[in-house]
Amino acid sequence: MRKSLIAFMVLLLMFAAGCFSQGEKGKEVTKIDPDIPPQGVKASSTTKIIEINQPVIVEEFCELTLKAVEFTPVVKPPNPDSYYSYYQVEQDDVTFLHIVANIKNLQNLAQDADSFIDIKAIYDNKYEYEGFATIEEKGGGDFTYISITSIDPLIVTANS
Repeated sequence: MRKSLIAFMVLLLMFAAGCFSQGEKGKEVTKIDPDIPPQGVKASSTTKIIEINQPVIVEEFCELTLKAVEFTPVVKPPNPDSYYSYYQVEQDDVTFLHIVANIKNLQNLAQDADSFIDIKAIYDNKYEYEGFATIEEKGGGDFTYISITSIDPLIVTANS
């Protein structure tokens, strides 16, 4: 089941790479444009496209709902507290592919948050990038590490 979710995320990243509008790299946030068809996505009979705000259910494992996808030089929590964690690129020619998703645990016990998702971006069908995930806490006021957090059954958790 986890491999299915990973495949969904890889496909999403390939889809997203073909749908972004152009912007000066590393200087501004570039959001997905749903009116631009994906380019370079090679779908197979087992491929499923994940759409923004449309839940994907992996039976008895989790429900994943993408909330946003963007290229950005800085990733901050959506409602920053007075003190909060954030991620900023260190070089002008680097950018983050920021994906925000809600995950609901459909299992009968709490599970480690890092058991739900692995992130890999494939660009231009040949360049692979490993990613990482964080979890929003304090109502979106800060981030915490997925390696030290669990997700209770039937609870929606926002991941960035």
